[in-house]
Amino acid sequence: MKKVIAICLLMLVSQLTHAQSDTVMFTQLSGRGTANDLWVEMTRSGFEQKNIKYRYEVGTCATSMQSWDSAGDRDPAVMLYTSNWVRASIQTGQPCLLKDIDRVKVYSVVRSPWWICRNKEKSKPYNARGVRIGYHGPSTPGQDIVKDINDSNGYNWTGIVTKGSGENLTLLINGEIDYGFIASSLARSKITDDSPLECVLSWKKDDSIPYFKDVIKMKKDPSSLLYYTHLIVAKNLTAEQDRKLREIYNVDENPEFKKWISNQNSKSVVPNNSKIYMQQFMIDVKAAMADYQN
Repeated sequence: MKKVIAICLLMLVSQLTHAQSDTVMFTQLSGRGTANDLWVEMTRSGFEQKNIKYRYEVGTCATSMQSWDSAGDRDPAVMLYTSNWVRASIQTGQPCLLKDIDRVKVYSVVRSPWWICRNKEKSKPYNARGVRIGYHGPSTPGQDIVKDINDSNGYNWTGIVTKGSGENLTLLINGEIDYGFIASSLARSKITDDSPLECVLSWKKDDSIPYFKDVIKMKKDPSSLLYYTHLIVAKNLTAEQDRKLREIYNVDENPEFKKWISNQNSKSVVPNNSKIYMQQFMIDVKAAMADYQN
């Protein structure tokens, strides 16, 4: 009898230990101080309005993926994942790749273009000698893109490796670079009418500023590299949590989500099949990088 009781207690402890948490962990890989802060604020607000218990994990490449992986196949988790981090993983070996893409559900796909911005008073013309352009080293094969621009136009641009859009803005203000790749979402929130900076070219056709390739020649098309593709992904959600997340990430039901989408200079798309989409997404990002570097 004691043996039976002991076995039952062990089974109960095991069930409790592996029980699904009712708290949703959410994170994004860019950390604080980026345009993605708006996504964090919008998600936090949505969770509170829908009475979803949550905890936010401040993210970097390694810590966000560690939090995601720690959720395993039981605990609910939500993450803002970007193509930028796939490219960073491929180029630098950073641990940013999702390992369980076949299990995630994709709630929204948002493609946000890069802009080329400059200092109104300090930046040189495109065809001047010694033009310096800042680019986010881990996210794009920047030197290859700059070489393509130089070869196609007879320019003599120098690529400057930076930590990303935020640093490019600072360098532009200080006159340390002439042009910078800036995420359009950050540019729209930081560059105002009275700013010394302005954005002059976009990698998106029919944008509010001229399309890059209508102004500057290129032999190859790096457009797929010069977009942020933001994916809102989740796993291990209950049916109730899933229903509420579909309401939070819906432009027709959540004004805050609509505002975030507008700031991304984009629209929200929900794939019909998350598994197929995620598999193709990884293939496309890797192929675009390989094609441009060949």
